[in-house]
Amino acid sequence: MRMIHMKTIVTKQKSFYKFLILLTYIFFTSNCYLNPVVNSIVSPEETKENNSGLVLFAGLSGGNNVATLQVTGILKNSSGVPIENANIYLGPIFSSSVKDTPVSTTATTNSAGIFLIKLIPGIVPISVTDASGNFLGGFTLTVTPTSATQETPSSSQFSVSSLAVYNINDSISLETAPVGFTILSTNPADGATGVPIAGNLTFSIDYVFSKPVNVSTLTASNVSFMLGASQAAKTVTVSGSGTNITLIFGGGNIYGNYSYLITPTTGVKDMEGNSLTEKQITITTGMPL
Repeated sequence: MRMIHMKTIVTKQKSFYKFLILLTYIFFTSNCYLNPVVNSIVSPEETKENNSGLVLFAGLSGGNNVATLQVTGILKNSSGVPIENANIYLGPIFSSSVKDTPVSTTATTNSAGIFLIKLIPGIVPISVTDASGNFLGGFTLTVTPTSATQETPSSSQFSVSSLAVYNINDSISLETAPVGFTILSTNPADGATGVPIAGNLTFSIDYVFSKPVNVSTLTASNVSFMLGASQAAKTVTVSGSGTNITLIFGGGNIYGNYSYLITPTTGVKDMEGNSLTEKQITITTGMPL
């Protein structure tokens, strides 16, 4: 009986040791990533890949990219007026290429609200403050060698328009960059006198715009028409298309030898949806024909 009992104990001990060995094996194989040696054998490339990703991110966020193109655009406030001396701050550029000289990190708009930044193709987060440093909001640009597209909307405090892309070697400055959707000229010009009134008591002004006009936005409500110091009721008839438009004013408040202050407002849009930069003219009518 004693021999049988001892044999049973030995058998149980062997079973217990086998169980322990099996448990240890399962633990180390299922948790091999806890062991650096096992991890290096099982996944030798993972560390290398992770490091390369860190190098890419560090290179981009550190501003060590060579500029290959230039981007211009215009910032306007909610009323469509250009924002002068706005500060533009560029975040990390998410791109597929890493270079070795800096791109733009900041820029400032001129009196026409125009900015010029030097970039590489990629996705560019941008923040904007006014001249006093007050935060106005941000937006994101997707830049290719031939285009710049605003991917996220601006804040309610400003808009971005007239984005254009140039080669890095092009001679571009804030003074020569495109000025957006504007009135280039009028006939009669600002300050004209003796503007003829037609027999049906109307007078007309010929406008030349910098871009084709969305004629549907040239409505009476989008054209300020002041007789003296007050808005006067009027009708506005539109003739022409593209960049050459004639506005014919009538509606019963047309008088001889009176001065009118006329301003197409930011409600007028070009075909891309950009708001018009307001330009007012004062004309004085002659006597009706």
